[in-house]
Amino acid sequence: MNLARHETKIVRLEPRSDAGRIPPHDLDAEAVCIDALVSRQDKRHDLLAILRQEHFYSDSNGWIFEAVRTLVEADISVEIASVVTWLRDRERLEQIGGASYVLQLVTCTPFAVHAEQQAYTVFDKWRLRQLIATCQKVAAEGYGDVGDTEDFIGVAIASVEEIGHADQDSAAQLVGASVRAAFEQIVAAADRQGMTGWSTGLRSLDRKLGGLQPGRVTVVGARASMGKTALARSIVVAQPAQGVAAAMFSMETTREELALDWAFSLARVDKDKLKEHGGLDDDEWKRITEAATELQRMPIWIDDTPSLSMRKLRAKARQIKAAAQRRGLKLGVVAIDYLQLMDGTEGLAKGANREQEISKLSRAMKVLAGELQIHIVLLSQINRGPEGRQVSNKRPTMAELRESGAIENDADNVILVYRDEYYNHDSTDKGVAELILAKQRGGRRNVTVRVAFADWCTRFDDLQYGQDTSP
Repeated sequence: MNLARHETKIVRLEPRSDAGRIPPHDLDAEAVCIDALVSRQDKRHDLLAILRQEHFYSDSNGWIFEAVRTLVEADISVEIASVVTWLRDRERLEQIGGASYVLQLVTCTPFAVHAEQQAYTVFDKWRLRQLIATCQKVAAEGYGDVGDTEDFIGVAIASVEEIGHADQDSAAQLVGASVRAAFEQIVAAADRQGMTGWSTGLRSLDRKLGGLQPGRVTVVGARASMGKTALARSIVVAQPAQGVAAAMFSMETTREELALDWAFSLARVDKDKLKEHGGLDDDEWKRITEAATELQRMPIWIDDTPSLSMRKLRAKARQIKAAAQRRGLKLGVVAIDYLQLMDGTEGLAKGANREQEISKLSRAMKVLAGELQIHIVLLSQINRGPEGRQVSNKRPTMAELRESGAIENDADNVILVYRDEYYNHDSTDKGVAELILAKQRGGRRNVTVRVAFADWCTRFDDLQYGQDTSP
């Protein structure tokens, strides 16, 4: 490896001194880490996995760390002489206090038996400094023109959360640790009848998916009026019973309409009776009232911002996650209705086409799911391919997901909704919907799950025992 590679540019966000108070740090812990990095080969790789240059409060210590890291990457022996040479070649030696400073740290520091523990102390002090500096920055900016307040708050929350998750970066580990974690998932799945994620609310679908895993994206594709929004509602409303919060972003329906549809669906009441038959009977009113009361208690957030951008979605999702955590809950499922209504122009060059916008949004969904460890249910339109076929089989395919092949690539699961009675009035499958698992991460593809669909209350349910003919 070439040792003369460019130096890493360090961007430091350090807190200002406040009334003479010095920001949190531990120079003794830093000295132990430097000593171990230079003189203890058995500790070196463990410390390099924990620390980065910017974690050190002392710039001098940070540059010695960077010297060791670069020498290790270049497969050059790490000794006091090689560290001093590296610093001198980059005109850093005099800045840190000369060769005598390096020698002092390595020869005068107590023996570093607990070097890893000291490394975590250095790391934690850095996180505290980052938190203080971030809050100072937010406070200073808050006195000026912040633009959209919701966006400003979302960015502030995201900045603090990023510090909180700074120690959760994925790292290489021995296969044994991964095997243990995987086996624990298998045991948990056995205890929950095959479920390793959150339930969709449909047991027949759960048996094929194994539940909705955090950090993943499920795309629900269908033509208009096929029931994809109703399926998303069913999944979202099933989460509180599992002890997790959920959210739904609807760019086509207002919050009030969405809440009303939810209430009628839970109550199994035909909403059209309100306008077509002059009202509801006493039993229907009772069921609606009970459903509305149940909904009010559920930790479900709904948002009806039109033409939602990815930046706003990210900010809102982080706010909802924080609000759920204040209630002692984990945010599980976030449904988005629907992809093609989102604004994907942010960050794209002028003149970018719609397919490029959708591709960027699709990739960003996968990143967001991983960042927040949520499961995103992303609704997507199917183009008019099924209607144009001169054959009796109108079932949609993944290739017909509208405006982008990236949707198919980025999704962990793809569920295509098909109802035969929509196309064939004499269908023998009235009241039945097919959920076609066209793609499934780690599972079988092109599996069809048959479920009940009540068009009059837009509700999905499992078929009665003996009617489910899914393979």
